[in-house]
Amino acid sequence: MAGPQIWFVKNAEESKHLLLELFKWIALKAMQDSTFSSNKNKMRLFPKAFFINDLLLGFLACLIVTLYSKRFPDDAYIFGTYAKNIVSGNGYVFNIGEYVNGTTSVLFTLLLAGISAMSGLEPMQAILFLNALCLWIALSCLSRSLSYEGLIFSPFIVPLLILANDALLPGLGMESMLAMALTTVALLLYLKKRYETCAFAAALSVLARPDELLFVGILALHFLWRERRLFSLRAVIFFICPLVLWALFSLWYFGTLLPNTFSAKLAQTVSGRWGHGLIFLKGLRALGNSLWLPTIWLLAISVPLIFVWLRKQGRSMALVLMLSFAVSYLLAYGFLLNPPAYGWYYVPLVAPISVLFAISMESFILLFPNLLRRYVFILLLLAVLVRIGFVCERIYQQKPEAKIETYRIAAEWLNQNASQGDSVACVEIGAFGYYYR
Repeated sequence: MAGPQIWFVKNAEESKHLLLELFKWIALKAMQDSTFSSNKNKMRLFPKAFFINDLLLGFLACLIVTLYSKRFPDDAYIFGTYAKNIVSGNGYVFNIGEYVNGTTSVLFTLLLAGISAMSGLEPMQAILFLNALCLWIALSCLSRSLSYEGLIFSPFIVPLLILANDALLPGLGMESMLAMALTTVALLLYLKKRYETCAFAAALSVLARPDELLFVGILALHFLWRERRLFSLRAVIFFICPLVLWALFSLWYFGTLLPNTFSAKLAQTVSGRWGHGLIFLKGLRALGNSLWLPTIWLLAISVPLIFVWLRKQGRSMALVLMLSFAVSYLLAYGFLLNPPAYGWYYVPLVAPISVLFAISMESFILLFPNLLRRYVFILLLLAVLVRIGFVCERIYQQKPEAKIETYRIAAEWLNQNASQGDSVACVEIGAFGYYYR
């Protein structure tokens, strides 16, 4: 098998037709069921709103992940190789007999192995399922977080803005979706003041991506400032136990706490292959097809609207927390770590920016008379959905990664002609190692 397969989209015309019919149905349903109704100058959601929203988000998450599967990066196959060896009984290894941790995300690797073992799917097919599921969870939890704060329109706008941003795509196939899902789960639990379960979700997010410690630190500081008390013992235990258990296992199994990916990425920076200076910040300019340039212009327009909304509606805790995370992330990656400009390193910035613009759009909608607001909302929603349609079409038109197929063919040749124990040198080890026996 040459890798993940596209399951349900036969051609571009069928994909566009399916999306168009879905968009028409959503707009018609919103009008017929009166998505919003007037009640003492306030807006009220109809009960089926979140159910329909979840259905739409689930469909779009599956569609985008499946379409993009042909573009999964070589690093995704590293996770697949580790998971394949775990399922085969060879242990948490890439090369059999070499106990080296080359995965940034232990949780992502173990989940892939578990899904593959229970379902019989190949690890690279399990990545499809896990990425789509985690993306859907992240979008749904972020939507509910904004709704919990009393926002009306933003909960439905923000997940679509995330899907409409091309900067999300490089994270597909990687651990980025799992980290985003656990971060948004922790955010929702924190807003609901369910601190013990929030601590556990935060610990899992660190096991998904260690840089999520930045978000955990922001939650901790905000808790101390808001509650004026220390953390409960149960919350501390729920957070520390998963991390300590993995640390002890890592020391026993690998002989080290940290994976070698950290030193490998920093060595790439020192090598100069990616350029010199602040290469991570320079990498922002490479996201030409994403919404970063429009983001800068929209930001200038949206800031006054946000101030209007904050004055009338109160402060959004979710917005403050996520923007604080985005700033700390840019500072840490831009000036301290300065890693190579891999596309998935910019994925954590997509959600905070989307929340910023979703609340800006809500501020804009609230400037209209009450009776016109739902029509303005539906027009904005359809505009973002059309943008997502263009993203899906562009992904479909892209060709598969040719080097992945080349690595597969080379690995299959070696499987038949190489002797047991022969060493093979290669530039990228992911797909080659996955197919090499």
